[in-house]
Amino acid sequence: MNVKNGGFLYLSELRIYGFKSFPDPVTIRFERGITGFVGPNGSGKSNIVDAIRWVLGEQSAKELRATLHEDLIFDGTNKRTASNLASVTVKFVNDDGELPLNFTEIEIERKIFKSGESQYLINKENVRLKDLVHLLTEMGLGTKTYSLFKKSLIEDIVNDKADALRNLLEESAGITIYKNSKKETLRKLIATQENLNRINDLIMEIEKNAKELKKQAGRTKRYFEMKTLYQNLTQDYYKKKNIKLEEELLKIEKIIEEKNERIKSFHEQIENIKKLIDEKRVEKSELEDQLEIKISEKENLQKNLFELKNNVSILSEKIDSLKIQIKDKKDFKEKITEEMPLKRERLKSDTEKFENLKRRIEKIENDRNSLGNNDVETLYRKSETEFDQLSSKIRKLDGEIVILNSKVNSLKTSIEYEEKILDEKRREFEEEKSKNELNLKELEKLNNEKVEITNEIEKIKKELNEIDNKRNELRGKERELYEKRDSLNKNIVVEKTRIEQIEERIRETKESFKDVLKVLEKDDIELLRNLVKPKEGYEQIVETALSLILNGVVLKKEDLEKLKGKRTPLVQIILKDLDYKRKEDENNLSNYIDGPDFIKDYFSNFKVVDKVDYDNLDMSGYIVTKDGFLVTPDKIFVKSGEVKVLNFVEEIENCQKRIKDFENDLERVSKEIDDVKGQIKDLNFNYDKKKNQLNELSGKERFVWESIKAFEKNIEAKRSYISKIEMKIKEVDEKKAKYVREIEENKERIVQVEKEKENLSVELKRVEYDFTKKREEFIVFKNRKDEIENIYMELLKEKESVEKDIKEVEIILNGYEKEINSFNSFFDEANNQIKKFEDEIDSKNEKILELEKSVETVDESIKELNEKVDEIETIIKEEEEKEEELRNLIEDITRENEENLLARERIVIEKKNNDEKIDPNFDIDYELISKYVETEEEEIRFLDEKIKNFGPVNELAFQEYTDTSARLEEILKQKEDVVQSKENLEKTIKTLDAKAKLLFSQYFDTIRVSFKELFSEIYKQGKADIILVDEENPLESDINIIFEPGEKKIGNLIKLSEGERGMMIVILLFAMYMVKPTPVCIMDEIDAPFDDATVENFTNLLRKFRERTQFIIITHNKRTMEFCDFLFGVTMEESGVTNVFSLNLQTISERFLKDATS
Repeated sequence: MNVKNGGFLYLSELRIYGFKSFPDPVTIRFERGITGFVGPNGSGKSNIVDAIRWVLGEQSAKELRATLHEDLIFDGTNKRTASNLASVTVKFVNDDGELPLNFTEIEIERKIFKSGESQYLINKENVRLKDLVHLLTEMGLGTKTYSLFKKSLIEDIVNDKADALRNLLEESAGITIYKNSKKETLRKLIATQENLNRINDLIMEIEKNAKELKKQAGRTKRYFEMKTLYQNLTQDYYKKKNIKLEEELLKIEKIIEEKNERIKSFHEQIENIKKLIDEKRVEKSELEDQLEIKISEKENLQKNLFELKNNVSILSEKIDSLKIQIKDKKDFKEKITEEMPLKRERLKSDTEKFENLKRRIEKIENDRNSLGNNDVETLYRKSETEFDQLSSKIRKLDGEIVILNSKVNSLKTSIEYEEKILDEKRREFEEEKSKNELNLKELEKLNNEKVEITNEIEKIKKELNEIDNKRNELRGKERELYEKRDSLNKNIVVEKTRIEQIEERIRETKESFKDVLKVLEKDDIELLRNLVKPKEGYEQIVETALSLILNGVVLKKEDLEKLKGKRTPLVQIILKDLDYKRKEDENNLSNYIDGPDFIKDYFSNFKVVDKVDYDNLDMSGYIVTKDGFLVTPDKIFVKSGEVKVLNFVEEIENCQKRIKDFENDLERVSKEIDDVKGQIKDLNFNYDKKKNQLNELSGKERFVWESIKAFEKNIEAKRSYISKIEMKIKEVDEKKAKYVREIEENKERIVQVEKEKENLSVELKRVEYDFTKKREEFIVFKNRKDEIENIYMELLKEKESVEKDIKEVEIILNGYEKEINSFNSFFDEANNQIKKFEDEIDSKNEKILELEKSVETVDESIKELNEKVDEIETIIKEEEEKEEELRNLIEDITRENEENLLARERIVIEKKNNDEKIDPNFDIDYELISKYVETEEEEIRFLDEKIKNFGPVNELAFQEYTDTSARLEEILKQKEDVVQSKENLEKTIKTLDAKAKLLFSQYFDTIRVSFKELFSEIYKQGKADIILVDEENPLESDINIIFEPGEKKIGNLIKLSEGERGMMIVILLFAMYMVKPTPVCIMDEIDAPFDDATVENFTNLLRKFRERTQFIIITHNKRTMEFCDFLFGVTMEESGVTNVFSLNLQTISERFLKDATS
């Protein structure tokens, strides 16, 4: 067969590994055209189809004949281990770019692992299942399309199972996309309504929470007051409890020590008892050894005694057995001696009977031979042949007359039928022509509408670009503002962190003076550094001057008196009420600082110089150099270090000022951001509005384009169908003329045949008379011959039976004589054996008596030893009882001690737990708890219960109330957006319904025309149609298939044969192909019920579509195999493992072909 090598998309390669019965990698390469897979049932052919369905996205494991997807992985056999994954790859050649990808080859792969994880890949790149399904749907491929023909699909359509036919038609018309869109839109609508419900509930909840939050602040205050009192009371209680627990611990440890002494005394007594018991056990062990020896000796004697008695018993049994055999053989000898004369008499009688039969048979044979030479039968057979030949000729002429009359009637009926068809076709021609004219007008209207929509789309796209450019410009500005805001926030955080660090420094400094504050009975102390404010530019000089007294404090003289004689850490003190006698000099440090007068007075004793003059040092005060040295009056040189912060208070004020400036800038920037956001939001709203308009127009454009394509296909199909109707009308006219000519020819032939029949009837009467006479003579001869034959056969049977009896009697007599001769020798040998066994029994009985006496002696010795052992055991038992009594006393004391230890442990644990509850850093407010001294425990329990039952406390009630109000405002805005979205979704659903209805109606009409056209090509007579029961509601209407072969009115597909049903559905599926072809079609054993004529029709359909579609066929039909361009054989030589190989139908073995077609 010639296969077109043109450029349409086709499947070029299938690779399977680890899938079902394919444990090893298998690669199957395909060419354009028709490829067949053949092989015995159960070899794994359908697994190839399952592999293709699975890689194309099949999600139902049941459809792939599995329970779970993991079950598709090769599960192993007795010879092979299970696979860890299943992988299937298909490669498509995309020469003409039929797939919307920029590749000439597209490779689709699907993997599944034992864990259940799946992967989808297109050209080695991971993709989603959704992407794969979308890609294949555009090409009419996939698991739910009509690209896969299978027997179950045909039965589902015939039985109208789960709307199988409607689903296929919708797939062909492309309505599934609209249905899925509607389903998705309905899902979004439900989600939107649920969202709206949630928002309404949320609004109610937030309004309720706002009222509640107001009340919570008051509750929080009461809670913390109770908690503070509770902490003070519990800390006081735990400290008192610790003292009490320590006293109990000392008391219980003394009791434990006394008990341990008593236990020690009892253990010493037990050791003495155990020593005595061990000595007695040694003595007992020696006696038991002697006893064991005696018992062993007794057992050996009893064993020998048992063996002797057993031997005597065996010998007695042998004697009895021999006596029985002797008696049996004597009885048998007497019996056969009596039977032998009778057998000899019977042999003589049978011999005489046999000779008599031989003579009778010889006589009958002579009579048979004489009858065989008679010629009566020969004459009868000759006459019979002549009569039959004439009768046959007359019957043949009668049959021809009937056939000719039937032909005439049939041709008349055909003329009537053709006239009826002609009327129907003319009516149908007018209807289709009228519909086509309406479609042309509608198509012109759609084309005009498409031009208008395209122009409107271009206009909106231009407006969208303008909005997008402006939006990008504002977004750039927004980014700059966000960066500025982030920078300001960062600066604020830095300044706040700096304040925290300074405050921490202040706390640390004051902590170092806590002992001083305690002595002075003050809560706070003034730091020198916080009173000094350097003038601008002189900060380093002031820091150098303060090198030695940087952390000094400011006190009064009276404070100094309090510190005398007190142990405190090193502290540098400046007295604020001391007269430092200010020196007036322009180089004094007091000129470079601001601060209280006493500070200026103090620093007037510090002289500022450029550098140290080592030869002329003025030691009347401190010297501060501008290069960072301080010289004391004692000529000590101090090099100042880096001082990050001099005046803590001033630095905090500066930080706070900077924070305020930053916050003002931040407020301004935030306002600008809000303004930009508002502008962007307005632009986004306009953009979304325009985008929705664009999407709506694009959807409308797609719908108009789909409608144009549907109308064009419908118009093209109707033109083709109208042309065929015209040809059919012409063909019917020609048939009518032909039928009239045939009627005239048949009538002439009837006259000629009736004349021939009349001549033959005269000759038949003469031959019949002669035949009757010879038949009577033959009957008499035949009866005599049969009688002789019956007698002869009975004599032969009787002779054979007598001969058999003679042989049997002779064999019996010979056997009896041999038996009698053997009996006498057996009797002598048996009697000798009996005598020997009796002597042996007497000898053994004497030995038995001797052994029984020895056993009695050993029993007496065993009894004496057992008595001694019992005495020792009594002593051991008494001592063990004493030991047990002492151990019980020890256990009692130990139990008491354990209770004491447990009590001690409880106290220790309680004390530890109590210690953990005491906070060493917690200062108890004794004034607060003074009124609860008498009822402390009761008050703690009361407060604990009240705090536990107080319920949750919201510490951020006010802040939450503010946030809640802002959130309520935002949610109300969201509600407006959701309500608008809901209205848009409801509008979209109505639009989708209208589009789907129009497209389905057009495509259904096109498929209907194609179906009728294909049917008329395959079946030259009859008609077929597919109709909507309710044309006003095409998306919900039932669909009926009408089939009338010839003049029969079947009406329902279920009434057809399986092959006819299959062919009707195949025609319908190919009609869908005519409307929307797919590049690859897979057929799984759909030709199984087809007879030869149906297979011929089936292959004619394949021939029509092979130029544009690649077919992959699983078949058992030899004629389908012969039609295929390429063949693959499928076998399972190894159990559970499928093997695929290329096949040539000419060289295939008969056995394989028989298995493959069965």
